[in-house]
Parts: sequence; structure tokens; C-alpha cells
Amino acid sequence: MGIPQVPLLYKRHPSDLIFGERPVENEPANERAGAVSFCDLELKFENARRTAGNFAKTREIDLDWTWSSGDVLSHVKLLPRPLRAGHAYSLETPDWVLLVAPLGSVLPRLTFQYRSDYLRSVGPSAALVAVKSWTANNVLPLLRGVPNEACAKWTVSRIDLAADLAGVALRAEDLERFTTRAAMRREHHAAATGTHLGRRLTGFDFGKRGGGTYARIYDKTEQAHPDAQIREDWANVGYRPADHGAIVWRVEFEVRPGLLRELVREDGSRISGDTSRLLREDLDSIWVYLTSWLCFRTSVGSKRLSRREPEPWWRGLSAIAGFSEEPEGSSRPTRSPSSELDPIAPLKMALSYLAIAAFVNGDSNLSAALSALAFYAESEGGQMKFFELYARAEARRDASRSETKEAVRARAKELSEK
Repeated sequence: MGIPQVPLLYKRHPSDLIFGERPVENEPANERAGAVSFCDLELKFENARRTAGNFAKTREIDLDWTWSSGDVLSHVKLLPRPLRAGHAYSLETPDWVLLVAPLGSVLPRLTFQYRSDYLRSVGPSAALVAVKSWTANNVLPLLRGVPNEACAKWTVSRIDLAADLAGVALRAEDLERFTTRAAMRREHHAAATGTHLGRRLTGFDFGKRGGGTYARIYDKTEQAHPDAQIREDWANVGYRPADHGAIVWRVEFEVRPGLLRELVREDGSRISGDTSRLLREDLDSIWVYLTSWLCFRTSVGSKRLSRREPEPWWRGLSAIAGFSEEPEGSSRPTRSPSSELDPIAPLKMALSYLAIAAFVNGDSNLSAALSALAFYAESEGGQMKFFELYARAEARRDASRSETKEAVRARAKELSEK
């Protein structure tokens, strides 16, 4: 979850702001212009570090802020250094981490990362409400220039959905039995344990981490600490290594706004339009979409892998429900480019590329550039080629359509007959 940047009211070097000092009103403008951006939030953190002295350089500091985790009240801790590049401060509680970006950064001003145990215990909607309330009471008053919470727009920066599987045997060669829209796929192995033992498969991943959609399947038993809460959760639902196998595979998807902006509900509304509704109602539907975006196919059937049936265990995985708190049914959302809401956006991009082509051709005349584009389009196949390009763009944004050459050609023929 993130909150965007907010208006800046003053700039000053940190050392000039310790212990509540304010900028001097008659300070020369040229001295303020080049100073580090600061507001009361940074001032609070720097005061805490000054009070702690050298201790603050290597250890976390207890702030006077508190967080209630169930019946336990704990201090919010200021970490000695930010956990991610590009951020200025990191705060931590048993339930979440808060990353604070510098004023003027391209990053959101505040980014909360919830811990999985916390989300499982209270649910995503309750977690959002609790953190928003805590932020409104403690942080927002220090963000100078923000008169009320209405100015703080809460957006989703990433959603992780996962399910654990036991009793499934995966091998390295199974990587080729997955169909996916991702261009990248990899297998991972643990290091060899002896000269006579090969490397053991530890999982696969699909897509680029940080992109709109990224998936990984990995050996959770290898990663989980012996005392991890997840092992107790497995036992509570009946998992026994002797009966179900020693390995529990986790199937995990990371979803970012790039995908959420393109998913459309049955009622025509965009999933990304309402964060609270997304967390309450849409997580099951997103899971259905993701388990069609990535699918493990049977080893028998059609020569074309994409036409084979999903493995029974993958079909069961796709049918899992319970991510949403108020499910309206787990129908798969359609994927439609968000630019439909702003049809000018792709035209701006096309015009930019046309200008580059004009530069390469050495002619800055718009009419000449459009004529050159029309000539090139005709030489590449004219209207029929354009139908194919349209069909391919359509397939890339609609999971119900195939991107195979045969499917694209069939769709182009259908368009030509309209």
C-alpha cells in the first residue's frame, strides 16, 4: 500500500531542524533552494536519532508511537537504515514495515508492507483499516501541507496471492509443461550435496520480477524456518509428511498495478478503481485469472500444449476460494488495456514513434511521415496485415483468446468479413 507525495512547505538541512527548530522566515531564497527537503515527519525521526546518539547508527530505536497487535502493545521501531534503495527511513512493527521516501521522490511518500501472518490473522480489509487509522492519527499530522486524510490516496503497489500444495511431485523437465503469457521462465536448483549427488530442484519462476505479473513455484519446506508459523498452519489442516510427502510446494503470484489496471469485472468496472472493494470482493477472481495466465498441462493429449487439459491438481488449485472476504463468485475477469479509458494515450505513443521515423528519414514534414507510414503499411500486407496486428493486440489483453499464429489469422479473417 502506498500514499503519494504531498505538497512541500519548506526545505532545510536536517541539522538545522533538530529538536523542533523551524526555518527562518527571512532566510535567503537561494539558501533554501538547494537544501535537503524536510518536513515534520523527518524532523521527528532525526530528533529520535539525535537523542539516541551513536546507538542509532547500528540498532533500531523505539519511537513514542505504539502499535496494537492483538492484545500486545509494542513500540514502533525506527531502523538504523532504510530497507530498500530510494527510501530515506524504515519503520517496523510485528505486523508491517513502513518505508518513507524523501520529499520529491518518484516513489510514494509512504509505503506499507504487511506481514503475511498478520494478513492471515485479520484479513486484508481489516489490516488496511487498522493501518489507515494509525497513519491518520500519527503520520498524516506530520506531513505538512496535508489538511485531512482525504488528501492521502491509498493505492495498491503489490498483491501477493499464494497456495501451498502437498503430494505433488515436480521435476525439472516439467518446466516445459507450463503454458504462460510470460516471456521468461526459469528453473532453480539447490547446490549439489556431494560428488555423486545432482542438484535438487527447488522451483520455477515465470515472468520478470517487478513486472505486472510474476509467478514462482518453490519448495516452501526448504525455505520455512523449523519454528515458522506456517508449519503449524499446515499441521492444523491435516498435513503429515509421512502421508503427503516431505515437500510442500508454494504457488505464489505477485501482482502489480500494471495488471490490476487492465482487469475488468463483469459489471464493466475496473478492479483497480476501488482499493477497499478490491480487497473485499476481487481476490478470488484475480486468483482465477492468474491460474489461467499460468497453467500446468497434462503430458498427454494434443500435440499443441496449449490445447491440452490442465493437470487435475492444477484444476483443483484454480478452484481454491477464500482469498476474498465477500466473494461475489469467482468468475475470471476480462483483461482490457487501461488506455481504453484514455484513447489519446496510444495515439501519443504512435505520434512519438512516427516522429522518430521521420528523423531517421531526414524529413520533418508531418504529411510526408504519414505518407511514408501508409506506404510501409501497404507493403507489409495492407488492411489484412492490420487485421492481424489488431487480433494479436486483442489476444495479448484478453486471456480467453489464443496468441497462436493460427488463432490470430482466424480472428483477422473474421474481422475482414465484418
